[in-house]
Amino acid sequence: MARNVTTAARSFLGVFTAFCGFALMWVGATRDAGNRAEVDQAFIRAVKIDPNAPDPSKNGSIVIAPGTLNGSGSIGDEFVKPGDYVILKRNVEMLQWRESFPRGSTDPEYRIEWVAGQVNFFGFQQPQGHENPLLTVSPETFVAPNPRFSGFDGSRIVSTMSPKEVLSLTPEVLAKSGQEIVDDKIVIRRNLGAAALGIGDMRVWYTVVRPGPYTIMAVQADERTLFGSNIDNNTIILPGSLSKEEFLKVSVGEQGDSGNYSIMLMGAAILFVGLCSILARYSSTLDLRPKLNVKGPAAVAVLSLGISLVSLFVFFVLALLG
Repeated sequence: MARNVTTAARSFLGVFTAFCGFALMWVGATRDAGNRAEVDQAFIRAVKIDPNAPDPSKNGSIVIAPGTLNGSGSIGDEFVKPGDYVILKRNVEMLQWRESFPRGSTDPEYRIEWVAGQVNFFGFQQPQGHENPLLTVSPETFVAPNPRFSGFDGSRIVSTMSPKEVLSLTPEVLAKSGQEIVDDKIVIRRNLGAAALGIGDMRVWYTVVRPGPYTIMAVQADERTLFGSNIDNNTIILPGSLSKEEFLKVSVGEQGDSGNYSIMLMGAAILFVGLCSILARYSSTLDLRPKLNVKGPAAVAVLSLGISLVSLFVFFVLALLG
């Protein structure tokens, strides 16, 4: 009797897990289609404007503005010389202790890893012997003074932009000669005489937004700043001076939202686990020969994987078709 109850509970859990997997893939596919439709509708309503001559009559309208983004001065810090950037973002990570817990265990494990920001070792279960030095270089974002987007004040525009281009760190861009560079990151050693990297050593690298042509789709809040204080999903900034048709083509690709595809992948993985649980009770009789030389538990895994991949493909196609 107890065995039957356990089997039924396991089957129910498998069905529930598989259902959750399908649900996640459905959410990922429909969200992607919804985002795409939202961009399409905004594009239909959008009016192309000349950002060199801001027009107050366009306030409240969705506009597409191909213009030029720039600042009035160079920016740098103590590690890199001032350069022609609109945004210069300094990223910092330090070699330090991290605490983790293996699945199903209450005993912590400690590893030395590169971590962005300061890890608070005082919160460790075993802080003694796992002390992290103080992070002495802070991450920071520098913005060129008086940014402009053609005829608009570019301050709010710049505040919404996330630098993605990694700055190539060559000796010519460094503020000090002799800095150690590895993989476009400046290595700052706490112990200059050490042969190997150790606790407290830091790495610094940069991402930038350069001046140049950009095309923006947004709701024009006013004729001075273009953007309002609230940024909605209709706001898209793309590099290059793009026509309306080019902007739509590129923006649809940009708005494909890899996060939604990640949701679908997660759903497929959960579906696989659920199917394995459902089919496990039939493993003794499941035989995929002669087409595939597998049987038993291996056949359960292969069949579950096949169904999961086919389901993922179907939802992926649905997302593309919108």
